[in-house]
Amino acid sequence: MDAEQIFNKYLRQAVKSASEDVAEQARTKHGFTSRTGNLERSINAMLSSDGLKGWVTIDRTKAPYGTYVHQGHRAFTLVPRNKLALRWVEGNEFVFAKRVQIPATKGDPFLFDALETKREDVYKVFENRVEAAIDEITKGL
Repeated sequence: MDAEQIFNKYLRQAVKSASEDVAEQARTKHGFTSRTGNLERSINAMLSSDGLKGWVTIDRTKAPYGTYVHQGHRAFTLVPRNKLALRWVEGNEFVFAKRVQIPATKGDPFLFDALETKREDVYKVFENRVEAAIDEITKGL
């Protein structure tokens, strides 16, 4: 392997490790109340096809409400689309209403918080992987 291939191999390892660390931090340290665990399970670390870019996302197929929890939302009125009334359960009884006022919520930016918390660890991961790449490259000279 030439120097560029060796360096890219170690960079891919660093990107993968750092992305997974931030995703794990976001899954375990957040301010929202988890009821089903779907939002935590929807937090994934993803890599580009070449492995040199990584990001942490919320899988909206597993938790379509994840963006609203993360970013918050303004107040809005909920009205039925196909029926005459909305229905939900409170206690052991059904409640019906023509419309419901949903209050605004402040977001819990757990992805941003996770990155900020892990920032120094990410720097260390890259520092260690770059040093390992340089060691391997210089051994081959």
